[in-house]
Parts: sequence; C-alpha cells; structure tokens
Amino acid sequence: MISQFHAEHRQIVAIANRLLKTINPDDPPSIEELTKVRVDLAASSDAHLVREIKFVERTLGLRDDIMAQSIAKRYRSGLMDLQLSLGAHNGRWNAVAIRADWVGYRSAVRDQLALAVERIKWEERVVFPLIQHLEPTTREQENVTII
Repeated sequence: MISQFHAEHRQIVAIANRLLKTINPDDPPSIEELTKVRVDLAASSDAHLVREIKFVERTLGLRDDIMAQSIAKRYRSGLMDLQLSLGAHNGRWNAVAIRADWVGYRSAVRDQLALAVERIKWEERVVFPLIQHLEPTTREQENVTII
C-alpha cells in the first residue's frame, strides 16, 4: 500500500507541475484549459486521500502506542488544515477572480501547491516509515508488491 501512496504522490506532484506550467505564462490560458488541470489535480488528490486516510487511521490511529496516536492526530489535524486552505483557495479563485487578478492567482496557486508538497514530504519522511516500523508486515507486503 505504501508504494502505491508514493506513486500517487508522484502523480499528484506531476499534475501540480502541469498546473504550474499552465499558469506560468504572463498571458492567462483559457479558463477551460486551466479548469481541466485544476479538476485533474482535485480528482487525483481526492481519490488518493480516500485510500490514504483509511490506511493511516487503521495502521496508526487505532494503535495503543502513544507515538502512533500522536502522529495519527497530527496527520488528521494537518490534513484538516490543508483541506480548509484548499477550500478557501477554491472559493476565492473562481473564473471571474482569476481573470481580474492573474498575478494574485498565480501567487496563490504557488503558495497552495507548496503547502501540499510539504505535506507529501512530511508523510513520506515521518508517517510511512513509522507505519513500516510498527507494522513489519506492511514492509514485507510492499516488497512482494514491487517484485
């Protein structure tokens, strides 16, 4: 499962990079083109999070280990913060607002994507290694899956 999450993180980052390329020009792309990339990013992220949340909750959140519970709590609260930030971003930046303030939109997108990338790095640096440490069978299954 963890190798799948790593692959999904790479996919999300690739779509985020596509979004950055789309907004890079000084001349805004069509709203349709921009919307397609935004929808792709949201769909990929949403599908990933549904699986990841269940997995992290099952492997860390339900354990008696205080370290696991602490990381699970941080995982949930950090995810909630990111979701609130994304919701505010999407609420603020509709087609009219994007056209009215292209420079501000580009800046907001870069900031939002930086938060998401930092989140991914933290999960891969802290959450997944802890799961593999606490659940050695997870590591064994990953080795079988990779082969």
